[in-house]
Amino acid sequence: MKRRSQDRDYLLIIRQWMEETGSHDIDMDAVAEWAHRVLGTPYPSLPSPVKLLAKKLARAAREDIRYDDETRKPYRGLHPIRHTGAGGEQYSLWFDIDDSDTTRKKMEINITQRRESMVGDALQLKRDADHWNRVNSEEEPLEPQLDLTFDVELREHYVDEGADPDEDGDQDD
Repeated sequence: MKRRSQDRDYLLIIRQWMEETGSHDIDMDAVAEWAHRVLGTPYPSLPSPVKLLAKKLARAAREDIRYDDETRKPYRGLHPIRHTGAGGEQYSLWFDIDDSDTTRKKMEINITQRRESMVGDALQLKRDADHWNRVNSEEEPLEPQLDLTFDVELREHYVDEGADPDEDGDQDD
């Protein structure tokens, strides 16, 4: 609950900055500097070195792209599963898709969580477009396409010129 209250406070700061500066393009670095200098908003405490390193490791894990031996298509090697601890804190445990200990259940949970994230993004996109269309009814409505099947098909067959699926860099075997 503390985070929601803090987020509301931060939104008030953003709105106050917009009123003070008259700007409608919000540069969060400028808002943060202004909030600290003008309002005395304290800077947040820095995460521990362990948390900082863990964040960098997670970012690297997301970039672990491998290539299927048969199809030569890229896939992500390391995958997280989000968990919630007893105190409500969230954390992720990662697994290697190619590890013999990786179960179907782990992969199913990962895929479901990622799909749920996509659905949440699509829902918010639709709500944002619906609001824009309602308050700007004199303009042509924005109609986001939520069926991504065609886009996925296109990207699946797109050849990335920078990809290097094997060590010698030859993609034309």
